[in-house]
Amino acid sequence: MAAHLQSFSPADRRQSHLAPSPEAAPNGEASWLGGNSAAITGLQTQLARLAPHVRCLLVRGESGSGKDRVVRELQRLRNATAPVVCVAPGTAASLPGTWQQAHAGTLYLDHIDAYSAEEQQAVLQWLHLREPASDRPVQQETLWVASTRADLRAMVHSGRFREDLFQRIAAVSVAVPPLRDRLDDLPELCDALLAELQPAGQRAPSVPLSAATLRLLRQYHWPGNVRELRLLLGQCAIESGQLDEARLRAALAGRPSQPTADFAPAIDRLDTVIATHVRRAVELCAGNKMRAAELLGISRSTLYRMLDTRPATSS
Repeated sequence: MAAHLQSFSPADRRQSHLAPSPEAAPNGEASWLGGNSAAITGLQTQLARLAPHVRCLLVRGESGSGKDRVVRELQRLRNATAPVVCVAPGTAASLPGTWQQAHAGTLYLDHIDAYSAEEQQAVLQWLHLREPASDRPVQQETLWVASTRADLRAMVHSGRFREDLFQRIAAVSVAVPPLRDRLDDLPELCDALLAELQPAGQRAPSVPLSAATLRLLRQYHWPGNVRELRLLLGQCAIESGQLDEARLRAALAGRPSQPTADFAPAIDRLDTVIATHVRRAVELCAGNKMRAAELLGISRSTLYRMLDTRPATSS
């Protein structure tokens, strides 16, 4: 069954080819990752640096924040034309055939935190069998992307997620910021989402949000993130593509404004996070410290300092 990534519902997630969307960037799926806030530009920079090199990536974030849009953005950055194939909870037993379908494309392990013990074992075994060849261009390898809305490290500690699988998929990871951490992006997000909601070929010129409307949107906590914003805009937009402020106030009234509890990552010391991230980058680059430094956007001397090592002195 062909489907757009955004068309999946909790009751309808299954293995699928993800056909290229007619709503591709700039006004479609990538619009969820658009904006100029520090939170989203940091993610954009990370993806641009990782795309040419990464073979396995863990995407962390709350429900509705746009984890699936990261997959599309990586496809765009890699100039990939091969398919994206989604493996949802309950379908991982079919990985051998699924991997063949995603060859040289992207295999998306959606909500891996919800995989059963048997499915986790199947993923780990297949990762071992399909170890990427170090001498093969990354564009010829299948990109593995796993997403989670839960704290996998905490799940490992509680025995609900395999530690060996966690080590394999979390070597390189990115976090999609929740909407409440990128409220400065609301004007651009609303403009893009309103355009996306209008029928193709009937898009009215964008109208800037009024100060009152923007203030109203900024006051809400957005527990459902960008997905909730898109649904709200669909409810409150009038035919011209503008927002009906009275309808917006009514829609927001009585909604819970507390953050979701399904993604509450443990906080590590900053020096520990940096050291772990740097060592993972070196591992990703097969020990090539010059390449790792380029990937991280730092000088080689800074890399050595972070690793607390010194380059060997040539005799």
